Amino acid sequence: MSSLSRAGSASSGWPIASYAVVSGQPPLPTLAAVEAAATAWGAVWEPSDEGGLLYLPVVAGLRRGVLRLRVQPAPAASPATLELVVEEARLHLHTGGIVVLVFALVGCLATLAWPFLPAALALAPTGLLLALGGWFLVVSKLGNSGPDEFIGTVLEKLAAPDEPAAAE
Repeated sequence: MSSLSRAGSASSGWPIASYAVVSGQPPLPTLAAVEAAATAWGAVWEPSDEGGLLYLPVVAGLRRGVLRLRVQPAPAASPATLELVVEEARLHLHTGGIVVLVFALVGCLATLAWPFLPAALALAPTGLLLALGGWFLVVSKLGNSGPDEFIGTVLEKLAAPDEPAAAE
């Protein structure tokens, strides 16, 4: 049985400090699944003697960036537990989305101002288009892609039987 648990808040800028993956398997197959999932995600995996470092691309709403995770067997736990500790988070805002949202805010204010400023009635349709454009271009497309989803991919790789070499 596989499961995921999260702990604490990190000083790295990411809200969760560590993740524990209980795979029910020894560390080597789990680390191999981490390597396969890293390849599928476009992440960088640097193996070491006791696990490795994972540079994972993440998307959290308007923030995008890379997390550096230390991957190792959990100390004082069963050998079926793998721990992912967030060491560093380098995130930045998606400035294009911020600019579109600022224009949408201006459009929203123009649409809402016409009852108080009758001269602004001519701007109401344009303001409505700007506000809806901000919604459809940015807000409706926000997503998350981080360690939780990555660990889900690792658990899928562990649960799936090995693919035949001919399928590649």
